[in-house]
Amino acid sequence: MLALRLTLCSGPLGLLLRFVLLATSAGIGLLLLAALAHAQQHPLRAGEAALRLLWCLLPLAAAAHLATALARTEPRTDTRLGLEAAGLGAGRLPRLSAATTALPCALGSALVSPAAAGSHGTLHLPGTGHRLPLPTEALPLPATLTLLSIVPLTAAVCAAWAVRPVRDPEHRAVPAGATRGGARRPAGRTVRHAGLLGGGALIVCGLALTGYAATLLPRASVSGAAGHGGLPRPGELSASPLAAGWLLAALGLVVAGPGLVSLTGRLLAVHRPGAVRLLAGRALQREAPHVGRALGLACAVGAALAALARVRLGAEGVRPLGPQAVLGVTLMACCAAGSALAALAGARRLRRAAARVLDGLGAPRALRRRVTLARTGVLGAVFALVLCGTAVLAALPLT
Repeated sequence: MLALRLTLCSGPLGLLLRFVLLATSAGIGLLLLAALAHAQQHPLRAGEAALRLLWCLLPLAAAAHLATALARTEPRTDTRLGLEAAGLGAGRLPRLSAATTALPCALGSALVSPAAAGSHGTLHLPGTGHRLPLPTEALPLPATLTLLSIVPLTAAVCAAWAVRPVRDPEHRAVPAGATRGGARRPAGRTVRHAGLLGGGALIVCGLALTGYAATLLPRASVSGAAGHGGLPRPGELSASPLAAGWLLAALGLVVAGPGLVSLTGRLLAVHRPGAVRLLAGRALQREAPHVGRALGLACAVGAALAALARVRLGAEGVRPLGPQAVLGVTLMACCAAGSALAALAGARRLRRAAARVLDGLGAPRALRRRVTLARTGVLGAVFALVLCGTAVLAALPLT
């Protein structure tokens, strides 16, 4: 009951994130049921069915990241203080966060459970012109329940882990990464630099693997003699090293996100900075652990979409994406946008203390606006450059 009341009393951002999580859970449930139906209809193609299930891990990982962002955003600081006053301290907060996060996921899985009974229709995907085929026969009940419970359980575990209690220097139990005032403790500079180097290495290895895998594809797939333009056939693409290279590059973008934000802040404040550059650079370094991974995930999804668009525009006769691929990409894009919104909202709360200090010093509001513009513009330009460069290099072997 407490989890339901906290869900209904959430702010606009919390309700939006829960709605996105609900829709994502329903979409992943449809993808899992479609994979199960394919395995039931083609029992001799076990490898193809397993590959379909493995590709469902991508939207599942995006949903887990969104669940983590939601757990760190809700409940808000004032609500957490009220829960602590009522006797619900940091030790019980993981269970409450797990319940409030798993609730919309369970509702989304329940919405698509009737599809397991079997039908002869299709589901129209609005705005895409695609129709997702529904199971034509009744699916086994144990397998259906197992698949539909994956998303709620994963979201609950990620939410509980995100707010797990740790010990602060005063030996008090607080949520992971948080201080007494509710602000999250930034990670060490060495960790962010290691993440930047490791992410860069993953991006380079992924792009190199993509270029090498393009030489291993059949010549008919690369040259377009089979009628697919510069893209290999869907079965060849999903099982080829091309997909592994793209996944490595996307993982590198997510890992390098915090280090890239911190490096941008350091470069912005280098060489005798003025007040605007100094405040903007210090703010980016302070907010790097909070917004880095979310921006890296959004950059990875954007780079994938840009690479796909470049390949499709640069080749003729390219086969359009199937309904499962369109649904999976849409779910990942929605989760990435939701995670970015949650991270930006958390960073905005972190800036309230600095804003109060500036107001106490009598700084004009125009200074804060210039700092915001400088921080947003520089960070947007850096990530746009990384996005475009990664997309061009990822699509280069197929164009």
